[in-house]
Amino acid sequence: MAVSINSIHLRLLPNRTTSETIRATVERLNAVSMWLIETAGAHRLRDRNVIQRMYYHEMREQFGLPSQMALRVIVRCIAATKAGKGTPPAFDVHDPVPYGPNMVSFRSLTAASLLTLEGRVEVPLKVLGYGEERFGTALLTWKPEGVWMTVPCNLPPEP
Repeated sequence: MAVSINSIHLRLLPNRTTSETIRATVERLNAVSMWLIETAGAHRLRDRNVIQRMYYHEMREQFGLPSQMALRVIVRCIAATKAGKGTPPAFDVHDPVPYGPNMVSFRSLTAASLLTLEGRVEVPLKVLGYGEERFGTALLTWKPEGVWMTVPCNLPPEP
């Protein structure tokens, strides 16, 4: 029986400096997500265009986010709010953060280029395996014991 591959699990292998840069990026994106949920939620805002018009520039200036990250935070918060069905979503400081196609690229089967708060960094990687999870954007996870990424893909099942 063939299994449909919908995601690839990667272990990123950054050096210490790059790991700290990734950690700072994950923490900042989660902090901005919490801030946006609280700020937009206080005004009962749920429309992406309104939220983007009201908070996009503030997020970039106050939190130092590149434009792609600011937009990804807005999309993430709106999706979390809709999924919460009335309960305000909460983000932990080290929750996985979504990385859109313009925030990650793969140089080869052994290296990825990630957008961080400090600019782009190239990180060696190791493919751990494949999964059946379906989702829209890559998820970057930083933990003290390592950095992982789960990347969506659309591969046909093996014959």
